[in-house]
Amino acid sequence: MDKQKAKDYWQKVLQGSVRTAIKHQTTHRLAYALGPTIIKTIPVFELYSDEFTFATILKAAWAYVLAKYSATQDVVFGSLVHGRNQPGTQCVFGPCVNIVPTRVTFQHNWSVRDLIVAVHRSQVDGMPFEMMGSREIIQRCTSWPKWGYFSSVIVHQNYESRPDEENPDVHSTIDIDSADLSTGDIDSVEVYITSTPNPTSTEIHICFTDNVISYSLAHSLASDLTDTIKQFYKEIDAVIMSPRDMQNLPALLPSPADDTNASAEIPTSEQVKAMRQCPEKLRHDLGTAWQDVLGAQTVPDDDSSATFFELGGDADNAGQLAAHMQRRGYAIRIEDVFENPTWSRLLLRANELS
Repeated sequence: MDKQKAKDYWQKVLQGSVRTAIKHQTTHRLAYALGPTIIKTIPVFELYSDEFTFATILKAAWAYVLAKYSATQDVVFGSLVHGRNQPGTQCVFGPCVNIVPTRVTFQHNWSVRDLIVAVHRSQVDGMPFEMMGSREIIQRCTSWPKWGYFSSVIVHQNYESRPDEENPDVHSTIDIDSADLSTGDIDSVEVYITSTPNPTSTEIHICFTDNVISYSLAHSLASDLTDTIKQFYKEIDAVIMSPRDMQNLPALLPSPADDTNASAEIPTSEQVKAMRQCPEKLRHDLGTAWQDVLGAQTVPDDDSSATFFELGGDADNAGQLAAHMQRRGYAIRIEDVFENPTWSRLLLRANELS
């Protein structure tokens, strides 16, 4: 893969985009515990199409639902790809899965077919560049907050189902091991939508992380997604809601601008005074760990509002910083870095734990 061409492609696709949120965030965070998982089943006789795959229609339906719930005409979410579309990748041992952006900007007078074609075209156009890592795409090709990641991810398990050896009437599907994707970035996903086909139906699991949205809203999203999929199959030439009408809907999810409007946290005069009383050894040790992990030459000023994540850190780096400090005898945990992401707050927290 030509990295420059990949960067140019994703920059063009994502120019002017903002992350479409399920929950309002202002910084990087640790994963939530599991929340509601809603399972919907659609009989196979309702899913016939000789033009488009279910995976493409699923993405189109989620884009439509997400746009209406967010009251916006421009949505972005992640799509899991198997990463073996390029020459030579078939010889690679081990998983090549990745999560790449799917962006849909709704147009006036679009039909269901127009929407599905747009999603299909974006999938095909992106295939040569889907080996570029999701974190690299976000950091190098968007103007999103540095901690930003996809709030929702679509996973279609398009492996052929096969009979169970012990019970031939039961079919099983080869599963994509989500543990292979368990990094700090992936754990920031707030809802996974996983579809699994079998001979008689397709099962859709809509899995939310805890404290993201209410149970009632989660069920509403899941039901609307299922109904939209069925409707798309049934009336593929029907005209969908216009962008103007979408924007006039009541927003049930955070506004796309909410993430970028977060106010900076400037240390109070009391915090600045407390920092001056911190031992020099603590300052030195935390500063050394901070610089080593981020590859930085200096540490922020005491009155800086820039967070560890805004300066280039991620979940892995937060763990490394905590480990650095623990080796020096400080009881700093990764949770402390997430909860106290600025230099001033982390310094005060380390002093409090000393």
